[in-house]
Amino acid sequence: MEQLKMIIFERGGENCKLPRGFFFENYTESSENVGRWAAIIDSDTPFSGTPEAFFDSVIRKRPGLVPERDLFFITDSSGRAVATSAAVTNPDGTGYVHMFWSVPEARGKGLGKPLLTETLDRLASRGSFPATLTTDDFRLPAIKTYLRFGFVPMISPEPENDYENRWRAIFEKLGVDPGTVKTLYTK
Repeated sequence: MEQLKMIIFERGGENCKLPRGFFFENYTESSENVGRWAAIIDSDTPFSGTPEAFFDSVIRKRPGLVPERDLFFITDSSGRAVATSAAVTNPDGTGYVHMFWSVPEARGKGLGKPLLTETLDRLASRGSFPATLTTDDFRLPAIKTYLRFGFVPMISPEPENDYENRWRAIFEKLGVDPGTVKTLYTK
């Protein structure tokens, strides 16, 4: 089953600052930073292969993604990277929120909104809108944050993906009236 897709047309929505004791850190090229990034992803979605190979496949080989410009971390006061995101400018000039992730023990600490704020601000500074993202049905806290920031579910007609019913189930779990959510139907 394909991931769900969402789109935001302009930078607006919420703005949030990091809680005390957390900091933004730009990615710089090093095997240590590849390992820090991979540890965040692997913390709840294990991948196969080496961190370097995984990083190559989803970061370095992603069209339009420049790791030193686009990728960043949230670190805690000890310097441990606990969350990451990439603000990608696609070759066509649109934006993409890529690999928006945190370690499980950092969830619920108020990092998601500042992480998304920073990602969207980076895209806005380059004029990279509209911007899209993909997510999974079970990532309810993230989806709730995306909706608050103005992301709109994208529903395409492929029957094998059943997007309409999947979104309906998500809205029900979130306690959201589907009639209050804008939705973009695509071909």
